[in-house]
Amino acid sequence: NGTYISEVPMATVTYEEVEGTACEDVEVNLTMPVGELPTTTREGYVFMGWYDNAEYTGSPVTAEYVINEMNVTLYAKWLAKVTLTINTNEGTAIAPINTAATLPIESPAEPTREGYRFDGYFCETTFENAFAFADGITEDTTIYVKWVKVWNVTINPNNGEEATVVVVDENTNYSIPSFVNPGSVLQGWFTTETFADGSEYANGSAITAD
Repeated sequence: NGTYISEVPMATVTYEEVEGTACEDVEVNLTMPVGELPTTTREGYVFMGWYDNAEYTGSPVTAEYVINEMNVTLYAKWLAKVTLTINTNEGTAIAPINTAATLPIESPAEPTREGYRFDGYFCETTFENAFAFADGITEDTTIYVKWVKVWNVTINPNNGEEATVVVVDENTNYSIPSFVNPGSVLQGWFTTETFADGSEYANGSAITAD
């Protein structure tokens, strides 16, 4: 009786680089994992992996991807490199964010600006549409920080309690909370320590200065 060796069929894996740098075709034992995948590059794009279909549905293949056909083509998926520039409008600077088109972008730490309150990132200088980092961008984009002017309102109740500071948006009507001073009747709130004429504050008035 003779000894027979059964040869395992070899499959060909072709890499479609889609304008990326060339990758050599490889032969893999049929029904075996494809193994280590090559790397390709393309100017101005981010490589997102190899896919087993030209529509890029599903997930990118890995080294464990099993070859079940004699001829398999893997397709390189690319996303354009794009830059998000943030105009902080006199706030602390934020470095440009380099990313790939359509991918969600992680929101940076909020900038700060002396005397102002951060009020969000917007798509235009008129602050009409808020920018959604989760939606990503499809081209180089500039967004704009909106600020609201704020004032510090120091409240000294003159009843033994410590003075407190409240930050109030400019032109916001602010009502001072009630305070108790046993044996005394509140005569009003004033913007000067000497209660000078003309310095009385009408509770609930708009704040326009510290």
